Amino acid sequence: MTQLQFFCVALLFLALQSTRAQDSFARELYREKKFSFAALEYERLLRRPLSAGQKNHYAFYLAFAHLRDFNYSASEAALDTYSDPGFFPGRLLLLYSSLRDGRISRALDLRRQIEQGNFSVPEKESAALLSGTLFLEDNRFSDAMAYYERLSRESRDEWIVEKAQKLSSKVAEYSQKPQKKAWVAGLSSALLPGSGQIYANHEIDGLVAFGFNFLFIGSAALLYQMEKETGRPHTASIAVGSAALFFYTTNIAGAMASARRHNHYHARHFHSELRSELFDWDTLERLSHARPP
Repeated sequence: MTQLQFFCVALLFLALQSTRAQDSFARELYREKKFSFAALEYERLLRRPLSAGQKNHYAFYLAFAHLRDFNYSASEAALDTYSDPGFFPGRLLLLYSSLRDGRISRALDLRRQIEQGNFSVPEKESAALLSGTLFLEDNRFSDAMAYYERLSRESRDEWIVEKAQKLSSKVAEYSQKPQKKAWVAGLSSALLPGSGQIYANHEIDGLVAFGFNFLFIGSAALLYQMEKETGRPHTASIAVGSAALFFYTTNIAGAMASARRHNHYHARHFHSELRSELFDWDTLERLSHARPP
């Protein structure tokens, strides 16, 4: 072996030892739950010359560290920058990050990529379990139930079957809960201003709406009576009456919007609760077919 060859081998050995030391340090930071510091170490590692396999795994670790800090956009950026599109754990974390970040069109595109990609059946079933929550984003509860029921029948993985059945039952339970009807809220506020908002559990908005309507309608009626008694033209009562009509109609529209907001808020809360309960870190590890640091 020439001196040059010996020197190159020594450099390669030192670089490998340095990479292993940095990898070990990053893992230790992650296990100590210092996720932002672990992410910095993995980013440093990813700037080194690495094999495709190493790059994919370090990108996965980096993304998982960002996820543990609830930094979904950073997790997506890490996977987009460093991960191979054919690396399933990276694709699944990217799908999860997109869902949690509210990027539904991106999540739909990723689901199609996984379904049509060269991935194994267990990997596709894992992605299917996670991506079924896309139906919930549109409040398509019957479609979500049918989707998870079908997945529980077709999957060969007992764990996925159990999770799909649990998801289906939870969606069925939630879909039975009464929703606030916008037309009921609007009609209530037409009969008694503010009552529609109270029906939609927006009590403060209801009291404010009642107060403004009472003030303007009462003022318009009082001004009309005073103008009639004094023989003056009804200029002031018409002006105040116009304002009263405006507040009355906006009160009805506001009551209907309150009912929709109530339903939307509870739907979003249910989605978040479902993901937190059934797609926790252990579940995400299992679905991705890879372990974090």
